[in-house]
Amino acid sequence: MPFDGFLLNRVIQEISPIKTPLRQIYQTGKSTFYFHFQSKTIRICLNPAAAHMCLAKREEFSDITPSSFLMLLRSRLKNSRFKSAEQVGLDRVARLTFLRLDEIGRQHTYEVYVEFLGRHCNLVLVENGIIIDAHKKHSVGNRNILRNQTYPIPKQSKINPLLASFDSLTTECSNKSVSKTIISNIAGFSNITANEVLTRANLQDKPYTEVSAHEKLKLLESLKSVVNDFRKGKTYVYHIDGEIEISTFPLHIFENSEVKIFESASQAIQYFYNLTSSRDKLKQTKLSLCKIVNSHKEKLAALAGKLYQELRECDSAEKMRYFGELLKSCSKKAEGKDFVIATDWETQEKFVIPIDPSLGISGTREHYFKQYKKMKNKIRINSKRIKDIERRLEYYEQLLHTIESADDLQGLSEIREEMFKQGLIKAKKERADKLRKTKPFRRFKYKEFIVLVGRNNTENDRIVREADQNELWFHAHGMPGAHVVVKGAKKKVPQDVIEFASSLAAFYSKGRNSDKVPVDHTLIKHVRKAKGLPPGMVIYNNYKTILSKPLKEKEIKYHMIEQITVQKSSH
Repeated sequence: MPFDGFLLNRVIQEISPIKTPLRQIYQTGKSTFYFHFQSKTIRICLNPAAAHMCLAKREEFSDITPSSFLMLLRSRLKNSRFKSAEQVGLDRVARLTFLRLDEIGRQHTYEVYVEFLGRHCNLVLVENGIIIDAHKKHSVGNRNILRNQTYPIPKQSKINPLLASFDSLTTECSNKSVSKTIISNIAGFSNITANEVLTRANLQDKPYTEVSAHEKLKLLESLKSVVNDFRKGKTYVYHIDGEIEISTFPLHIFENSEVKIFESASQAIQYFYNLTSSRDKLKQTKLSLCKIVNSHKEKLAALAGKLYQELRECDSAEKMRYFGELLKSCSKKAEGKDFVIATDWETQEKFVIPIDPSLGISGTREHYFKQYKKMKNKIRINSKRIKDIERRLEYYEQLLHTIESADDLQGLSEIREEMFKQGLIKAKKERADKLRKTKPFRRFKYKEFIVLVGRNNTENDRIVREADQNELWFHAHGMPGAHVVVKGAKKKVPQDVIEFASSLAAFYSKGRNSDKVPVDHTLIKHVRKAKGLPPGMVIYNNYKTILSKPLKEKEIKYHMIEQITVQKSSH
């Protein structure tokens, strides 16, 4: 989300009416600050990936170890009166001014400069033009953000499109591209909004020196239309291939993308913030759970390696038994020697068999038989353990797939519960009033049929357990994936519905990015949960396999039935 000058201007307009005292300042994480006023709250996020400032909902925070900069802000600004909010030109810099009386009655005017300058986003506390402190102290070029230094207000050499005309562009002789010329000469524009100007003017992004007089006029009209749309006061949020863009005017370059329109810039930014916060938390939770599963997986794989090594060491088991059998026919005259030559009476082949002189022939024979029994017992035990480990490793692969394909935090919460039951993690208490329960399964509609897809192993077991015996069940062949069931036991399922359900199973499998995925389907009555199988794993027979092309994201969204979410009881 580019927090450009236009968006900051809109936010400044929204926070300017605040005239109440500043009650408290809080900090969450390393770079997000909340300024709590009597009636409003301003959130300032300095994370370059999601930098913004907006009005936000009031939240209560508890400080365990507040930073020294936060403590300084509180000591200077708490209970001060908010005087004004201004933008430096149309740059990505805001100036918040506070008035405060100190203990002896002297009035101080403090300025908080909020800079949204790429990776150098910053919060700077200034009095009388001198920097008291900053969130980040640094020197970049000629700008020194250091204590006791004069605050260097960013120079304003660009045209402010809200206050001036663009006529000077007609005489511009830049060798830069048209978009770069717009960005370097007109304040408030980012790469995306500059390209929007080109789109509206129906111009290619060529060198500005190649732009004709007629094209320059079209460019001026396009710039004026952008400003006119900005003055309408709406904010637009676009969803483009998993990314989010916010603009204070319509973006024709994204006309085929999903768009939400907000009356308030803060509402649009809050919508973006909620989405990105949930997405980031979802990503971090996935990484955390995958790390736990991979750790257990590595330990089991290492154990399997040791067991296989022990099995290789037992390859001589039959040899031990064979030597013991041959020693039965050996003469006692060989007593005291360290070997005997024995003959296989069936093949007449001679063998040199080591003898332990201290045990004699009979004792050595018994030793060989004991070694044989010991090895056979180890082969039996290790083979069973290896089979169990391989089944467990297969379950871990399935578990990793369900974690990676989880759509929301509620789904991950259910996976965490499954992992707790499987002994992979310790119980973690969650606030009951924060939990939300979603209607089980992903639900799709194709023609008159409802198709259910399990979101995790617990739901995969449930989807099989609750299905009618004559309903069709689908699963990707030989790889981790979701269980899919076509509802409607009394209906004959047409071939196109079977192909749709197979494509769903292909999409929700590890083969999602393949051109074709083999998918098995059979009736539920041929699917069973054997005793001891881990969650999500079943045995099935009497199935057919078809090669299916995974559905595309757009098709998934089109056919998915919106999930119903209800508040979970706190009891």
